[in-house]
Amino acid sequence: MKFSDLYGDLSGTVYEGDMYIPDKGLTSLEGMPNVIIGSFNCNGNKLTSLEGMPNSIGGDFSCSLNKLTSLLGMAKFISGDFTCIANKLTSLEGMPNSIGGDFSCSANKLTLLEGMAKFIGGNFDCSFNDLISLEGMPNNIGGDFNCGANKLTSLEGMPNVIIGDFDCGGNNLISIIGIFDNVEGEITCDYGIYPYHMEARDYKKEHPNLSDIVFNVRMYQQTKCEYYLTQKEYEDYIEEHPEYAF
Repeated sequence: MKFSDLYGDLSGTVYEGDMYIPDKGLTSLEGMPNVIIGSFNCNGNKLTSLEGMPNSIGGDFSCSLNKLTSLLGMAKFISGDFTCIANKLTSLEGMPNSIGGDFSCSANKLTLLEGMAKFIGGNFDCSFNDLISLEGMPNNIGGDFNCGANKLTSLEGMPNVIIGDFDCGGNNLISIIGIFDNVEGEITCDYGIYPYHMEARDYKKEHPNLSDIVFNVRMYQQTKCEYYLTQKEYEDYIEEHPEYAF
């Protein structure tokens, strides 16, 4: 069923206000207005494509709980939040370069973030996908960042600045070096070090001239966590540099 079958052909028009059309059994957005001044919600339909949707959304846009595999055809401008939870997305190709508010693409089938917006003004949630890399992310996240419950083995490619909290729990991470420099809020991970993560970050800030190896030695001494050094690496280093032994 097309949008125009329910509401008539509004192609080329400007709709002033919010448009909510969830759970209508829609398979196509053909016939929609060119611009929606307010928010647009088409959750819970049977959409496999966003072709035909407005070029500009003045508020929030949500297309969750459909059957989308890509974002081709979506609006070029989203002023507010963008939510596409629980589709079948394997790519973010087609999304705008900028999202003014929060962006959530959780519970899809993404393995990479290719096509990702270059600016996220609020929170970003890509949890419960199959991500193996964070390459392609924006340099800054204006709020919280959640990449939990994926298949990440490293945090390479993560933003340079996360203004809010950071959750990377439920992955297969083998390295977390550098995480303390990027996050301004709380950090949540699955490791034994994370009763100590605030202390570790504070220690790094208080000793900015420490080399990475000396920082790892100090953190291993405090936590005995092998995400900093293995026991053998620690013992070998102390043998060569006994001045760092406690």
